[in-house]
Amino acid sequence: MDKIPNNNSANITKPDQSFIAMKRGLLEFIVLKSIDAESMYADELLKFLEKTEFSCPKGTLYPLLQKLLNQNLILQHYDESEIGPPRKYYFLTGTGIVRLKTLHDYWKLLNHSIENINLEHIVMERSGPYYISPETVTPPPC
Repeated sequence: MDKIPNNNSANITKPDQSFIAMKRGLLEFIVLKSIDAESMYADELLKFLEKTEFSCPKGTLYPLLQKLLNQNLILQHYDESEIGPPRKYYFLTGTGIVRLKTLHDYWKLLNHSIENINLEHIVMERSGPYYISPETVTPPPC
């Protein structure tokens, strides 16, 4: 795993390829959230995602946009472009706004659950009959 700087100038570990499935699973949420903030055309959305951990190729984004269109979560409208043909801008429908809120609420629930699992584990581990204080552990010989 690679080290990358975060906003606090401390190093955090960058996830390896095994996290791709997790990122793909969150991509619908991220795309809906991005489009909710501002209607975008596909290339603009790709450039925006490149600046995040959710960078993806056109071959991933375009089928997702089509799926969201088919589910009536987003709509598209054409706007004239000063440089080239009209662009398809995507925006959320009422159903898309409800879906985004549902995803956001579920994300908060998952995050809360993950945090609580960690806390429960620490409390159980440090108070159970088999707890060994770090101060009492002798390091193995080298």
